[in-house]
Amino acid sequence: MLTKFRKVTGNKHKILAVFDTDSIAVTAKQMWHKKIGCLLVNNKEGKLLGIVTERDIVRTIAAGMDLEKTPVADIMTKQVISCPPNTTPRKAREIMVANHIRHLPIADGDIAMGMFSIRDVTQHQILEDRLAAEKVLMMSACLKSIDLEQVIKNITTEVPKLFGAQRCVLYLSLKPSALKTGPFISRKNCPCPQEHLEKQINKTKSDDSGLFLHSDVPQNCRNTGAKCPRLLIPLSIAGEKRTKNKKGQHQGYLCMCGLDALKTINKDIFNYKVKLVKETLIAHLTNAWQYHNARTASLVDELTKTGSRKFFEDKLHDECVRAQRYNRPFSAAIIDIDNFKTINDTLGHAAGDEALKKVADCMNKNKRTIDIMARYGGDEFVIIMPETTASDAAKVMERLRTKVQQIENNNHITVSCGVAEKLPQDEDSGRQLMQRADLALYEAKRAGRNRVKIWDKTMSNLQNPNNIKNSERRQLQENTIGR
Repeated sequence: MLTKFRKVTGNKHKILAVFDTDSIAVTAKQMWHKKIGCLLVNNKEGKLLGIVTERDIVRTIAAGMDLEKTPVADIMTKQVISCPPNTTPRKAREIMVANHIRHLPIADGDIAMGMFSIRDVTQHQILEDRLAAEKVLMMSACLKSIDLEQVIKNITTEVPKLFGAQRCVLYLSLKPSALKTGPFISRKNCPCPQEHLEKQINKTKSDDSGLFLHSDVPQNCRNTGAKCPRLLIPLSIAGEKRTKNKKGQHQGYLCMCGLDALKTINKDIFNYKVKLVKETLIAHLTNAWQYHNARTASLVDELTKTGSRKFFEDKLHDECVRAQRYNRPFSAAIIDIDNFKTINDTLGHAAGDEALKKVADCMNKNKRTIDIMARYGGDEFVIIMPETTASDAAKVMERLRTKVQQIENNNHITVSCGVAEKLPQDEDSGRQLMQRADLALYEAKRAGRNRVKIWDKTMSNLQNPNNIKNSERRQLQENTIGR
């Protein structure tokens, strides 16, 4: 009897073989003592001739053959299917399934080196599945955040590590909110233009085929140096409607290219890992998107779809900190619809609401991209203008004031604006800045409305009623009531 050793799935498995001249009785005893169900059959020179299984021995007993005298060569399977020494457990399993066999000899030419059993490959599959799940679980821990943009950024940082990808891009074509326009895009070494990313969404059809891995990359990607293989994972946010008239289209995808070839060899493990990653990403993105929507709802004025008072206060605080840190000025403006109370009293509150929406929409479309707009309360709006002096801010507001007058069917709606600048050396707060802008607004109202005023130190007297003559105070109160 010949004993061989073969390192399989990381552990040493003793592979036993019998000579073709050994009796069936000797072979059966070997199987019984070693508790195995299959033996290799070699000749005296050590060449592989076949295999014998416990099933072959059972059939021999049933046929009444003499177990002591009958050589194992008479009952062995001679036409054996074998695999070379470098065969992976995954490949071995494929061969076994395709040929409906439970044992697969490992042979270097005609010399037996070992044996795969269905138990070997199954245990290996379980081990690899567990390792893949653990890696995905570690990645999932890195994605724990309720901030949508942070989750998106973490995905393009962490997921490529699982697959050894050189490039990565996450594209989400979600319904934009009032505070976010366009798709959410996060990249890692991916220079593809946005137009190409938008076209790619049409190829992410909803199916469960598991065809995530592609052997090639699109021509546009090749032009930028992208390499195959490529992994495309379609993504959908739970509870979100997909694009109309495009059945099966997802809201986004995660695309990676230049994957590590070694990480894609085992197709079963690869697809298993991809499916785990897909489910994990959808769960994290869904949670972050729902939180984003809830948070956005508190930061958006429902009527005008501009920023809310809370949104403005957060941005004002941020801008004060930024201006102080980088020693840069910024300006703020308060805009008030003239005679708004009259509109409500004569035309009704529905007309007043319509006027608010028209004015908000007009200013939002015509303001500068960097400017931050919100509804301050009632018929007042505020705009923060970063990196802008008071004189330049007044020019911006004068342009917006003119645009409001040009609104179609505006029923003679006009606005008054007060502008104040915060200098880096000023120690006052954002609240005091808005008080100065409000005084400038009062001054615009007192001067006849439909104009822009910049705060100056002479307006500080308005903060102290004792410094205002009775006649001027009464006039100011009348103007305030009619704001």
